[in-house]
Amino acid sequence: MSEGTVSRTFIYKLKIAAMLHDPPDKAWHVMKEKKMGHEEVSEKIIRELLLEPDLGEISRERAKKADYLAAGADRWFAEVFSALVCHTPDDIVIVNPLSLKSMKPKKPDDDYPQEWVKEIKRIKDEIWELDIPEAEKYKWFYHFLYAFGELLYLEKYPCSISPADTRAPYHTIFDHLSITASLSNWFIAGEEPHGILVQLELAGVQKYIQSSRKLCDMWFSSFFCSYLTWSLVEELVEKIGPDVLISPSCRWNPFYFRWLLKSDGNRNLPENLLKLRDFLENFSFKDLGGDIFSLEEPLPVLPTSVRLILPPFSVLKSMNIAGNESEIAEYFLRRYTKTYSDLVKLVKEESEKNEKLKEALEKVNEVPPLMLRCVVVKVPDEVDEDCQKCVKKIEEFINDLKDENTRKKLLEVIQEDKKKLKNTFFPFIALKKLAEKFQQSESLKASALLAAGFQKQTEELWRKKERNFRYCTVCGEVPSVLDVPRGSEGQSFGWTFDEGEHLCQYCLVKRLAATTMREKFLEWTLGKKLEMKPPSPPSVSWQAMYPLIKDLTTKEKSQNIIKKLEEKKEEIDKKKDISEEDKLAREALEILLKGEFEKSGTRCTYVGGGDDAIKNIQRTLKPEHIEALLAAGIGGKYFSLVQADADNMGKLLSGEFEKIRGLPKDEDLFVEIVKKTGNYEEEKLNTFKEAVKIWLQSMKENGEKEVKKLWPSLLATISRTLVLSALHDAQTVRRIAPSGCTLVYAGGDDLLAVLPVPYTLELVEKTRRYFSEGDGETFVTIRLNNNEIAFLPTLGNSSRSYSAIISHYKAPLSLALEKAREGLKKAKRTETIFPQYSLEKDCLFLEYRSRGGAGTSTVFPLSSDGLEYLNITKELSCLIESGRLSNSFIRDLIELCDRYDQVLPTGSQEMVSIVLNVMKRNLVDKNDFVTLRVFPPDK
Repeated sequence: MSEGTVSRTFIYKLKIAAMLHDPPDKAWHVMKEKKMGHEEVSEKIIRELLLEPDLGEISRERAKKADYLAAGADRWFAEVFSALVCHTPDDIVIVNPLSLKSMKPKKPDDDYPQEWVKEIKRIKDEIWELDIPEAEKYKWFYHFLYAFGELLYLEKYPCSISPADTRAPYHTIFDHLSITASLSNWFIAGEEPHGILVQLELAGVQKYIQSSRKLCDMWFSSFFCSYLTWSLVEELVEKIGPDVLISPSCRWNPFYFRWLLKSDGNRNLPENLLKLRDFLENFSFKDLGGDIFSLEEPLPVLPTSVRLILPPFSVLKSMNIAGNESEIAEYFLRRYTKTYSDLVKLVKEESEKNEKLKEALEKVNEVPPLMLRCVVVKVPDEVDEDCQKCVKKIEEFINDLKDENTRKKLLEVIQEDKKKLKNTFFPFIALKKLAEKFQQSESLKASALLAAGFQKQTEELWRKKERNFRYCTVCGEVPSVLDVPRGSEGQSFGWTFDEGEHLCQYCLVKRLAATTMREKFLEWTLGKKLEMKPPSPPSVSWQAMYPLIKDLTTKEKSQNIIKKLEEKKEEIDKKKDISEEDKLAREALEILLKGEFEKSGTRCTYVGGGDDAIKNIQRTLKPEHIEALLAAGIGGKYFSLVQADADNMGKLLSGEFEKIRGLPKDEDLFVEIVKKTGNYEEEKLNTFKEAVKIWLQSMKENGEKEVKKLWPSLLATISRTLVLSALHDAQTVRRIAPSGCTLVYAGGDDLLAVLPVPYTLELVEKTRRYFSEGDGETFVTIRLNNNEIAFLPTLGNSSRSYSAIISHYKAPLSLALEKAREGLKKAKRTETIFPQYSLEKDCLFLEYRSRGGAGTSTVFPLSSDGLEYLNITKELSCLIESGRLSNSFIRDLIELCDRYDQVLPTGSQEMVSIVLNVMKRNLVDKNDFVTLRVFPPDK
């Protein structure tokens, strides 16, 4: 089989063989707790799926080679563990490599996973009944195996995920199977690894998002960037497989699930398979109800920087994708420009009837607003020499060992197959080269908006003698194509535009797609017709109004709100001259007081109607209604913008684990992992440590202090963890104040949300705690139909810094975002001094900004101890709001901080005692001793 004639059927057979080369319950077979060996079980699974002999010997053999690459360093650690410590460990555990905490999976009841096999066979049989070519059958079976294999196993065998290797148990079997499928791309063309790694990044995204005057602009910018990223890789995912995307992973990824399960007449997939969408809706996090994936929601959870693993150019060329480096860059650029071009065409089509917009949109070209970076590493061309150096170093280090017995055993390990040993370094060296080339690639610091057609546009204006053009009032950088007049003529444009606004081609497309075209845009990106009209576009006015709406729809609090609303309505009715704004406010008040909605077949009022009422109010009230209510003094005046970013995430993704707080360095890390599997002699562990050190030292380049642990298993683990972190952040934002918060983006490591002020500290506390601790012991609990089915590692000892800006709803949104970024930098520069230790970063910068622009700020620590103080602050806020503590407590507390902040360390018993005394002075009820219990007993 020559490189250029690889069949599509063979590609999918190879991927299927990679995904089935180990059983999902491997550990119990390896430890002889089951009757059959793990290889025997794999053979049995393949036979029962009726894939033998169809998969073929070539695909099976190449899948084994991919397995060897995927194991890489893990295989070395496992083999030297067996040679130097003991043949098998004492116990089956999964260790979180970022915290060194472990959990023991439950032993499955069956001798082999027969119930899981039945589900997978059902999917295969349904696909095989389709009247489609053989290659298409294998393609769709592979997609469903990759997407649902893990989830269906968890359904049938809850909490029974096996570690990939019992001797190096820092990743799960599904982490290993998915990365093996990824590395099989390098064996499509031959017996030796041959392929490419690609890193893509949309540059200028932060500027594009920040160029937002309204919250709907900001939301659109972020979600569209996620959608753009998906559009770049979508064809590769379909043609080659979801495994091509290694960071972020397609596993647990709503963009991939949505694409796979969309109703497409061209696919003719069985309805029963599309019903797996209902299956996904029943997955939830332990601490949050509802649906993890939210396939009906446009969640911006896909980062704009991705890493791909692809077959060699000869195979890509046969697929009409690319034949060399320049062509692969051109391929991605074509897909990028087409996606943006399709959006522009959609906007133009939907605006045909509006002459003013039609005229403005005629000036809009289809040049995308962002730049695209593409870096490629070729395997083996760019890595072979370095891999050989690593093998040579290993031999030299082993030969230098003084202990003859250890030297002999390690030489036996490497002499078995030096070619295989060399190949295990391929992924590590390739990933390292990719990171280095990406850092050295041209930096795009200049504004991408300026680069995309600004010069051409201004030259045309100059030639037409339109020299007094206006700049866009949203981004402030590009000439406007739409100028909204002031006065009655400007009001004729409707609530979509503000009087006196000037919008450039990019900001005009943003605004229309996010507002008047919102429904069409969502249908276009989600790939389906919406069953219900989407709520009004998000606005900071709604965030400011939300606390009042929440109280109105809460039975216990509604009466006080009703009284206020009725008084305001009477006040407006008594006016002799009622303005248009007053008319809108009165109309909105009538809706709130008398509005009804249907729930479970009955008519309910908004008053006391709960979260369902809030959703209906959001759909019913127009943006101008909310603005009129706020202008009339109804509701709050402020909103909160929260931004978070993981500390040292770049170091983590480049394999520099020593930057993570509390983790041992290099070989000590892996010795600690091994200790979790049993009790072993110290002398043997020291010998094992020496062997691990040899491997790590062989990967060090001159001048490197620490080894960059960029190997496949760890990358697969971190990628999956980041996807789950992003989904949890997204669901927390959605559920912390239903219909009240707007998720701008969640990338797993970073987060940006706009929300009502009262929920600020709760969002910070919940997302920060989950980021590291999960549901306890640095593992997150996944549920299916409210039953616990999995415990998966979190980001462990990794930390995260936050910035929260409380801003007036009339203040520029872009200013709030700018201040949040400045605050984030301050949080990351902060050192917190506790009684026994000090920590850098991992803080919340909190700032209140009045409408006049003056700011008052403070910084909270967010480590485990620090989160307790954040909780205390949240409790104190509730006590003041409920009237149990007087407002003067805040003034006294500020004076207290000014006096003692530089004298007493955070959390010291002296500081706690002083705060308690201040609380006693400000109790509304002097006998209310319950309030004083806000501090934990040990504080």
